[in-house]
Amino acid sequence: MDVFQTMRFFVAVAQSGSFTAAANMLDTTTTNVSKAVSSLETRLRTRLINRTTRRLALTEAGTRYLLRCERILEELREAEEEAGTAQIT
Repeated sequence: MDVFQTMRFFVAVAQSGSFTAAANMLDTTTTNVSKAVSSLETRLRTRLINRTTRRLALTEAGTRYLLRCERILEELREAEEEAGTAQIT
């Protein structure tokens, strides 16, 4: 899975507060979302989300990473939109 997709999964979990809700938003399985976030945490070598049986809470690192991911993904969306609407000469 590419870094942007993993970021999208993390942002969806953080914004929805649930792996299941994120999976539904992204039209994938809860298992895929959970594995993607776990893989991201392994790659970053830090916990982004504290999980309990009843709730999720972002860690301090998770909160900082979320803010950056949201900006990056917005920039990516804008760049793709701009490129898609550019006239071919």
